[in-house]
Amino acid sequence: MRRIRTACVLLALALAGCSGARDVGRYAEQRLNPFASTRVALLSVERLGPFLVTEFRNRGAVLTFYAPADDEGCARLLRPEASVTYRKHGNFGRFEDGELRCDPVGVGSLAAWRDRRPRDRRRGSMVPRAQANFREIGREGDVAWVRGRFPLASRVGVPAGFDLIAFLPLEPACERPLANGTASMEFVPAGRNAIRLIGPDAPCPVLGFAMPPGAAAPAE
Repeated sequence: MRRIRTACVLLALALAGCSGARDVGRYAEQRLNPFASTRVALLSVERLGPFLVTEFRNRGAVLTFYAPADDEGCARLLRPEASVTYRKHGNFGRFEDGELRCDPVGVGSLAAWRDRRPRDRRRGSMVPRAQANFREIGREGDVAWVRGRFPLASRVGVPAGFDLIAFLPLEPACERPLANGTASMEFVPAGRNAIRLIGPDAPCPVLGFAMPPGAAAPAE
């Protein structure tokens, strides 16, 4: 009888341990993936070339997404102050409301997108660099967008770095990279700017990345 009671106690402790591990795992997943399904109010929606740039606030951070402006669902769904559901889907998530759907094709707020991923602490303070090559295809207001090769985009979870659109601010630090169509790019593991181009005097921050219009989404 004593052996049976002992076995039962050990079994109960083992089950409790498994349950606790699952709870810890779920908590860690939520911490690493703060963009789970949630109802959000859109702060702003602006047209920028072929994109709709939309923002909402999540856990204190303002998150920016790029959606195709010629998509009927996106055009109807993404309106300033609209209340929509944002949920995990594909590479950049999905906006929903009723039967309407809108799949973003890119993201800004790259520091927040970087911070949702597990940090590789083995790299220490090393700042990875790679060569970016691109051509300017448009500018509006205080933003230019270029198309080309950005190998380090995968560090913030953006796929297809061999052919992406990058958004750059029209400020002095970005003038030389825009003129040359090439620059060394850096991934910064911590801080306000996750990806930047190295200019002659100061770094040029990359505001966001998007898939080119008409490009097929890469496989998940």
